[in-house]
Amino acid sequence: WKILKPLKHAVFGGIPTIIVITTSIILVKHLHKARRASSRSGGEVRWQGVATVVAVACVYTVSVLPITTFWIVENFLTDDLVKTYFYRTAHTFFYFNVVCNVFIYFFTVPSY
Repeated sequence: WKILKPLKHAVFGGIPTIIVITTSIILVKHLHKARRASSRSGGEVRWQGVATVVAVACVYTVSVLPITTFWIVENFLTDDLVKTYFYRTAHTFFYFNVVCNVFIYFFTVPSY
């Protein structure tokens, strides 16, 4: 379990983060193409969609990386005090995503 548990946490913590980053990159590319196509036809597309996608992806990544790191190195930490503080700090960052999403949408989506 000493090797299998960190591997499990790396897979379940790392794969969703990779998926979010990859789909965000693809979505930003499509939004950029839509903006170019709209400007060629005389229309105007605002940058709020790109700003929203990038901000949500960045906040998600920042909030998930500490808990994923904790899950991976948890079995290798020997000091209980360090483990406790690392655990609390990682979970604090995990809830950072929930709190920030409201503000991201408030500042980047005009109809919110």
